[in-house]
Amino acid sequence: MRIQLNWFGEKLATRLADIEAGRIAPAAPRDAATVVVLRAAAEGAVDADGERARRPGARVDGARVGVAAGVGLDAAPHPLGAAGEAVEVDVADQRVDLAGALDDGGGDHLGAGAVLGLGGEHEARIAREARVVGAVVVVDPGREPGAEALDEGQRRGGEAVAARLRREGDVEDGDVAAELANLQNFVAQKRDLIILTPSGEGIIPGIKQVNDAGIPLIEANNKAGFGRKEVNVLTYVGADDVEFGRLQGKLLDQAFGGKKAKIAYVMGFAGSPAQVLRAKGWDEFRAKNSQYEEVARVTDDFDGAKALAVVQDLLSRFPKGQLDAIVMQGPEASAAVDFAIRNGRDEIKFIVGDYPADVRQLIYDGKIFGTVDQDPYPQAYNAMRMAWLHFNGKDADIPKPFFLPLPLITKENAEKTPAAWGC
Repeated sequence: MRIQLNWFGEKLATRLADIEAGRIAPAAPRDAATVVVLRAAAEGAVDADGERARRPGARVDGARVGVAAGVGLDAAPHPLGAAGEAVEVDVADQRVDLAGALDDGGGDHLGAGAVLGLGGEHEARIAREARVVGAVVVVDPGREPGAEALDEGQRRGGEAVAARLRREGDVEDGDVAAELANLQNFVAQKRDLIILTPSGEGIIPGIKQVNDAGIPLIEANNKAGFGRKEVNVLTYVGADDVEFGRLQGKLLDQAFGGKKAKIAYVMGFAGSPAQVLRAKGWDEFRAKNSQYEEVARVTDDFDGAKALAVVQDLLSRFPKGQLDAIVMQGPEASAAVDFAIRNGRDEIKFIVGDYPADVRQLIYDGKIFGTVDQDPYPQAYNAMRMAWLHFNGKDADIPKPFFLPLPLITKENAEKTPAAWGC
């Protein structure tokens, strides 16, 4: 079978190289097979490594990617399954790049023949292309920390399934019009399945168009259409963001032990699923814990520079004794925390959301009290696994929704808990 996989961002190649070079410590046992894909140049597919003998080494070289045979997934959970046939993965711009009869016919595309472990030889030979089983397209708005996490994401097992995804037609900063245009393009191109990280409820008309075209759609990381009557979304894979907001409240309770405190609440991009749902969970927590007074509610668009400006304003408006903690929906806190400490406001307890490497360091250093760890890798991995189940007629086995764990990270466990992304 032949599949085009798109999404997740520019750091995938760096992440893979870091693992191969030993700069990142593995966090889980190695599995058995995967391919990492970067978008090729606009003129066509990724070059083959057909002349390479035996097992190819891992490397990133422009648009060309080779993956070592030791990197990968077990056959059982592998979203591509464990077929008795070769799998050729092509990367193309805005299309499936269907190879001709003489197009690298016996080649080892992406150096992946041995990696996929689908035959008895080290390098699978592709004699012909029988049919296209599915083209999976993923759309990502590129604004929220969850979207950045999916870009950064993967944490081991060769960076597993999510690393095989690459954006096709990036959508800038919650640009619903651009996101809708991408969905319309994919409908016109008759894609087989779309995995969407929605920018918000504004994309519902686009999801309806996808439904009308009979194309199944999965939401990952953000939720907009799932559970709504007017559209059909196969499933949602990601965090329960309402629970995420409640858990930030739990961290606040740990920080103050039930004693009264004055809190400023910093939300992300207004109207985005993460902003709306995390605020809902936070409000549920506050309704049951009146000792925590919210003295300000502001937004920073999940942006580090805006977070710094917001915190500067908060510290100016609320001098010592009038503000005890700042709770931020996202992880964009580094500069803001540094500013607070350098300006003598180390009494402020910061609680954030998500767990990139800079947040991990600040927690370990005692500068951030804690965070809720939303790991992007299993979201991407499991979104692809849901697509595999669908293509194999196993819709009944697809959880609806598929919520992933949200562990709490504080100084007590930060050292032994690897960051979800970043180096």
